[in-house]
Amino acid sequence: PAMAEDSGAWAGEAIHASVGGGAALIADVAAEGYYIIGLSGLKWVDLAGLAMLLGVTFGVTVHGLARYLANRRRGGRAKRPTRQVHLYDAYERIWHWLQAGAILLLLFTGLIIHKPHIFGIFSFAYVVQVHNVLGFILLINAALALFYTVASGTIRRFFPDPDGFVARAFEQAMFYSRGIFAGQEHPLQKTRHNRLNPLQQITYLAILNILLPAQVITGVLIWGMQEWPQLAAALGGLPVLAPIHTLVAWAFSAFIVMHVYLTTTGETPLSGIKSMVTGWEEVEEHGRSNENKAKEPVHV
Repeated sequence: PAMAEDSGAWAGEAIHASVGGGAALIADVAAEGYYIIGLSGLKWVDLAGLAMLLGVTFGVTVHGLARYLANRRRGGRAKRPTRQVHLYDAYERIWHWLQAGAILLLLFTGLIIHKPHIFGIFSFAYVVQVHNVLGFILLINAALALFYTVASGTIRRFFPDPDGFVARAFEQAMFYSRGIFAGQEHPLQKTRHNRLNPLQQITYLAILNILLPAQVITGVLIWGMQEWPQLAAALGGLPVLAPIHTLVAWAFSAFIVMHVYLTTTGETPLSGIKSMVTGWEEVEEHGRSNENKAKEPVHV
């Protein structure tokens, strides 16, 4: 079958024969500059995102296996003096788990919205509503966290001390790439006010200042497309906003895999997770002065 001439059909439309002997009109909406959520998508975005996620997963799997084998060759982890340090107060722990739950559910519902034909068991309309509610929970939680960290002064822990930062970052990278396999002590002496190493600091700065704002802005504009069409159109409309939203979601997925894995690099594989439940973590007592330690804020 074929389209009749001068039918007024889109350039991307075509009639396809169906299995039962009928015919179906399938439109290539992208050819006309349209983007339909749940139908449209850029293949390279999904391929790049999947490659990023699988790459990180493969990397941490190999790194973890190498740690395990190195630990067995050494006859177990070297025993060092440790002490219990209170790292996270109740609000920080509640915020963390609420945000983690919201992000995981957003990723799951977002995947259903992005590929509804794979998840036909779920109601598309209902999942969209749940996704929107979760998005606002994340946004409100993030705003409250920003207020808390600014008001309490703890926001300073996210900003690395420029004095010796490159040396500290290199030392941390060398620990993850070599020292951890030799059983060396962690470069950072963790305290309540100095618990993020240089690589964590720059990672969180990138997430909080690039990825999270990009995801929030694109998400709100997609949600409010009917209310603010001019604003969304000025930024490229759905053909631009939706792929950015999808790519950032892939980046968050990769970050979660990396983040969960790095929690196993503490004194014990579960000490990082336990500290976010109880607030207390067992940390090494360094046998040397921590010259490269970031300066702790002075509280008066």
